[in-house]
Amino acid sequence: MKKKKKALCSGLKDKFCKVHGFLIAEYNKRSKYGFIYVFTSVFVKLLCVLNLVEWFKVLFVFICRLLNQNTIEKEAKNWAIDLFIVLKYLFLVLVISLPHNSLALTGVVYLLVMNLFTYFYHHVWKTPTDSCAHWQARRFVSLFLAIVFNVLCYFYLYWNGMSSLIRWNEGVPVSMARVAQFSLANTFMLPSLLSVENTLGLYLQTSQQMISWIFLVIILAQSIPQLKKEE
Repeated sequence: MKKKKKALCSGLKDKFCKVHGFLIAEYNKRSKYGFIYVFTSVFVKLLCVLNLVEWFKVLFVFICRLLNQNTIEKEAKNWAIDLFIVLKYLFLVLVISLPHNSLALTGVVYLLVMNLFTYFYHHVWKTPTDSCAHWQARRFVSLFLAIVFNVLCYFYLYWNGMSSLIRWNEGVPVSMARVAQFSLANTFMLPSLLSVENTLGLYLQTSQQMISWIFLVIILAQSIPQLKKEE
């Protein structure tokens, strides 16, 4: 057991060393393109380090190799991503059904931001490592799940997380179904019976529209798969 803990700590230490080395390499490699690009690249990589799913993949691969030394890293990471997606959906469903909690609110906001960043990093910023038909189809599924998760996160914020700070229009009863429809409609810039009337609510609505615009316009243009016909 002590050997396993020591190996895990050693793996995490190696990961930090690799990140530090990467930052130095980023400057040496990208400095000729200007300092704004260098700072942007470093900022993106720092967000990657803060992204829980990246650490989850490292841990999952480590556990898989303890159980089977012949584990293929790429396959293990794909399984880790799928497992993480399931876990974050379960967490979101749980906090939606529970009373308001500031810790849960912080977790949802973190997952909301990282949901957008993860898709941006792996499908726009980073060069794809594969281009087969299965990978292209998986990429499209990932986009769909990311958009649905974004809708559910904002549904949580409207209905539970920040409900006490939002003032809805008078004359229309507020229910869970109508708030869910509002979040979905707001994602695709469609009309809804509900509307927010205070400043914070408008800022929250605008942030959802901005994130949705990034997904549906900028990233979607890069992500629509050109499926290759299998032989």
